[in-house]
Formats: sequence, structure tokens, C-alpha cells
Amino acid sequence: MNDKFKSDSQKNYKKIIESNRNCMIPGCSNVSIKSHFFSKGIILKNWSSNSKLFTLETNLSGFERHTKFKDRGIDEYPWLKFYGYCKDHDNEIFKQIEDKNEIDFFDSKNQILVSIRGVLKEYRKKENVINLLEKECELSSLGNLQKIKLFVLRKEFELGLNDLKDYHDKLLLQLDKPSDLLTFKTFKIEKLPIGFSTMLNFESFLTFKTEVLQSIIFTCFPYLDSTYLVVGYKSGNDKIRNYINQIDSYIKTKKVTNFLSNLLIKNIEDWIIEVNHYSNFIKPIENEIINKINYYNSNLKETILDANKNLDNNIMNLFIK
Repeated sequence: MNDKFKSDSQKNYKKIIESNRNCMIPGCSNVSIKSHFFSKGIILKNWSSNSKLFTLETNLSGFERHTKFKDRGIDEYPWLKFYGYCKDHDNEIFKQIEDKNEIDFFDSKNQILVSIRGVLKEYRKKENVINLLEKECELSSLGNLQKIKLFVLRKEFELGLNDLKDYHDKLLLQLDKPSDLLTFKTFKIEKLPIGFSTMLNFESFLTFKTEVLQSIIFTCFPYLDSTYLVVGYKSGNDKIRNYINQIDSYIKTKKVTNFLSNLLIKNIEDWIIEVNHYSNFIKPIENEIINKINYYNSNLKETILDANKNLDNNIMNLFIK
């Protein structure tokens, strides 16, 4: 891609992410507000240093991905905030967790509430990229082959968007009325200085489908003296259930930091990092980490199932020197 294309792409993306979005509640036409995808009062304020955190950010421009570490204020958009619900619906949905002094993350409703914002954040991110790819496909400077590649890439993002919408709808239904649409499991582990909230495809990246994918919601964050990992998936999938149950063995055998490091480097595009951990641990090996991430981005990504093989020989541990 030439410099003009990259420059135009960046300008278009900036306009897209600043565009207003309607509330994600079906039937609501109110404009959505910028919400933190981790609770500001419960998680971010206690986690940050002078209201600062470091983020690992991966942005898409055309066929290129750009990965970098950056210090951010906890109120910065779009890195720690996203357009989710309107003010009324945001307050109505999250007051049951925001108003509490101490949160039980093993509670079924709280599992949904800490997961749903991460799903919405991923939805908006994919929605923004799709809008960008649509604009890029219209550029007269691109050849037919490049336009076809962008079209195929857009269709892949649209499939992921449909998957996220399906999960979001099920989360709302289960929040309103307990059901077995989705299964959640919470793991309490030693306090770790990195967090993330995302949804990952469990299936092969070579499997192109038109139906909704089988994915897992991952939400990981420090709270008080521990870190909580909350995972959710569509009920009835034995392969995913067995995969998630393995996390118990990683905790018992002290391989959970290997497991999370593999997941972060190979599969997760956006992390949040405590300032001291970035300065003392991540910064000295920053280039090596980014090279590893870029390698997995530019080559065929492993599925999250493959990423957990040979944890004794993991590519890099992001928590232990």
C-alpha cells in the first residue's frame, strides 16, 4: 500500500470511530454513550497508577496490522472506552454491579455483567473496521485484485460481527431471565498485572462458514488481592467445556501464566497493563514481544486450542522473569 492510501485510511478510520452510534439495546434509537469496558470505579481506578495504564493496541489499515504499546489515561477513547448503550440503559443494566462495595464474580449475573461490555467493545471495533474496509473498496486507486482481497476480508469481519451480535443477544436474554443459553465459569488466581476482555473463535481459521461461529468470551482483570478470569460459551459444546476445564489443571500445576502468555501473544489484540509492570518487565523486552505478535499476525494464527499445547515450552512468559 502506498503512503497516500495509508494516510487516507487513517483519516477515514478516525472519522469512523468518532461517529455517533445508536444504543445496542434492540429497538432503542438513542445515541450511545462512551463506556469503560472495565468498570471504572470497581476495577480501573484501583488498577491504574495516577489514572494511567499501558495498553497493547492492534490497529488495521488495509492489509496491514500495526501493534504498539502506549500509555493511556483511563478515560481515553477508543482504547479504554467504547460506544455501547445509551445513558439510561447503561445505568439500568450496570447499577446492580456498580453500586456494590465488593463484587462476587462467581455470581451468575455478575459473570454476565463483566463479560457483556467486552463483547460490545469487540462488536464496535469490528463494526468500525468493516466501515473502513467499505470505504477502502471504493477507492479508484486500488486494482481489482486488491479490492477483491479487501472484500473477502470484510466478509470475514462481518461473520465475526454476526457472532458477536448473537452472543450479545443471548447475554441480554440470560441477564433478564436465568437460562442455560450460555455457560460461565470463573477462575480466581494470583494477582497479575495484565488484563483483557475479548471473544475468540474456537474453530480452525481455515474453516470459512456462513453460520454463527463457536467462540469463547474471555474477561481477565485484577480485583482486590486476586485476578479473576471469567469465561463464557454457548452451552452444550463439549470441546469448549473440556478446554475450559483444563484451566483448573493449569492453576494447580502453576502453568496459568504460561497459558495466559500464550493466549495474549498468539490470539489477543488488545491488552491492558499495569504501569509498573510495563516499566519493569515489558519495556525491556518490548521489541521481542511485538515481533512475536507480528509473526502470529502475519502468519496463520493458531486456534486457541492449539495455542495451549506444550505449555512447558511456551514462547514467552509475560509475568515471570
